[in-house]
Parts: sequence; C-alpha cells; structure tokens
Amino acid sequence: MKEVVCHLLVSVVNRSLRIGVPLAAAALLMVLVVGPAASQSAPGSRALASGSHTVRIGVAPIMVMVVSSHPVPLILDRNMIAGRAVIRDESTFYNLTSNVDNVLIEVSLDRPMPPGTRLSVSVASSLGRSNGWVDVTRGGREVAAVTGMSRGLENGQTISFQLEVASHIGELDLEDRLLTITLTDPVSRQSHTAYQSVQFGVLSRL
Repeated sequence: MKEVVCHLLVSVVNRSLRIGVPLAAAALLMVLVVGPAASQSAPGSRALASGSHTVRIGVAPIMVMVVSSHPVPLILDRNMIAGRAVIRDESTFYNLTSNVDNVLIEVSLDRPMPPGTRLSVSVASSLGRSNGWVDVTRGGREVAAVTGMSRGLENGQTISFQLEVASHIGELDLEDRLLTITLTDPVSRQSHTAYQSVQFGVLSRL
C-alpha cells in the first residue's frame, strides 16, 4: 500500500507541474485521490477503521501597493495668483492587491510644513471608504486616509495633493517632503509601505 500511495503522490505532483497547477492545489488533489485508495485494504491485510479527515490549507496575508514615483510639483506663482491660494495636483496614482478585509491606508509626512502653508492628501478607493482631504501638515503623525477596505484589487486609483498658502507668504524657496503611505491590517498589524516625494514653493512677484 505504501508503494501505491507514493506512486500516486509522484504522479499527481508531476502532472500538476506539467499543466501548471499550483502546488497547494496539487496537494489537495493528492488528498482526494490518495484518501480513497489508502482506505482500501490489501488482500490478506488487517482492515483499518475508516473516518473523515479535515484538510486545512493556510493562506498568508497579502498586501502590496505600488505608487507612481515621480515627484509631485506644487509651485505657486505670485504673478498669477495673489492673496490666499490653493494649488492641487492629481498626477499620482496607485495599484493595490490585498486578500485581507478591513485594511486601512494611512499617510504621514516626514517633517512639518513651513508656517503659513498647509498640505492635505486625498486617497481614492473603490474597495473602502475614503476620508477625503486629510491634513498632514504637522508631519510625523499617521492619518487615516481610507478605512474598511475589502479584499481585492485597486488599479489606477488617484492620490491627490492640495497645498494652501496664506496671503502673506510672498516667496518660499523650493522644498520637498516625503509622504509615507502605509497599508495596514488592523488584526495582524502587518503592513506594507510606499512613498511619494512632494515638492513645493512660492515664486515671488516680479
């Protein structure tokens, strides 16, 4: 009987490799095939008690996000806009794959924005609830941008940036900040992190 089981195992694995069946599926098929064969007694052997068996195949959490890597330009030209100004950019997008429910997306800046400016971020999602514009001005503090995401795929979803500049800011040298975007499973606390560079400044009036 051991020889029969081994022969069946090798046959199933070899066939799965030839036709491209994942190994986990091949293992399950092996259980279905070998189970009935193993329960049959060979001639002259002692019969074994038969019973049901439960096979559990664990699946590890998968959370992967890819963000377009070009810097976000938020440049205010005082020759064009006077007083309080708001500039937006919607050129950043992301793709996401997850097999976990209730995932959330959090965003944070590496350091605070200059006085007189405010930076907000909005993350679109078809799998969860977007919190709209969230303020990341303070830096170093994670803010929930999307909550309650179900498992699935996000393709080409937009990450929008909004820079607000107070009226008394007439000039600001070009600076940059690094936005951290974290995909987190609240249950296992496993996470995946992506980054996006943000450049901003104010051109003085000529």
